[in-house]
Amino acid sequence: MSSYRKRVSNSFRSEADHSLYVLHEGGKVVWLVIYVDDMLAASNCHAYFDDFKTRVTRLRKRFDLTDLGPARHFLGMHITRDRETRKCLLTVNHILP
Repeated sequence: MSSYRKRVSNSFRSEADHSLYVLHEGGKVVWLVIYVDDMLAASNCHAYFDDFKTRVTRLRKRFDLTDLGPARHFLGMHITRDRETRKCLLTVNHILP
């Protein structure tokens, strides 16, 4: 995964958080979070996200990537999406010691 992270970081790495990568074109944005071997992507534009997924699909030839579909859990957080209101709720059900 580190070689994948290096290739991505050459393109659009966030200075605020080194696990966050941002790809933007005008008002369209894709946010990509990479933590060890987990990756979560979100966008404010469906068509732009589809274009991003096409690019990621090409990376599958070089890296072992699996699209698990819409995220429901990530790093211990439960993700609830309401497409109608365009809102996303993150919850944590337990506190780590």
